[in-house]
Amino acid sequence: MIITASKKLPEEYKNDIHCLLISSFNLSAPPPFDYCFTALRNGEVIGFCAAAKRSISVIKMDHELFLLGLCTIDEKHRKRGYGSALLQYAVLHLRDNNCKGIILNCGKDRVPFYTANGFKLISEKARYSRNGHIEEDNDPVLLYLYSDEGMEDFYADSVFLGTDF
Repeated sequence: MIITASKKLPEEYKNDIHCLLISSFNLSAPPPFDYCFTALRNGEVIGFCAAAKRSISVIKMDHELFLLGLCTIDEKHRKRGYGSALLQYAVLHLRDNNCKGIILNCGKDRVPFYTANGFKLISEKARYSRNGHIEEDNDPVLLYLYSDEGMEDFYADSVFLGTDF
């Protein structure tokens, strides 16, 4: 498997990524992002995730974190370690580009995947600004900081993640 990192959708894989996002999230195009990661196997797009820079308050301190989203592997390629490899590649790439940490929210069924890859559960709910309104969902929020400082002590009823991703 080969993983590429870029600041925009790779033109040669744009249609395949769109198809993957439709099948995984019923989403025809990703929202704005700062980095995208594309997993390829034998020239075929088998996975994708994106990250958007956010200023998020953790333990009463603002951190420049990346909100990770749209992390998916094509269904026929799941359960082979590709998702973990894609996630770990994204984590390392963002760290190497001066990222202080990564935050994400996901369905409750995905929490074991992310915790197995170093993320910590910090909240049971996420709040977003959607179409000018603050909305809350029941998806857990997980955090990966490159420093463990304060990680064990942070837990909130809900975490504001800014504009919906």
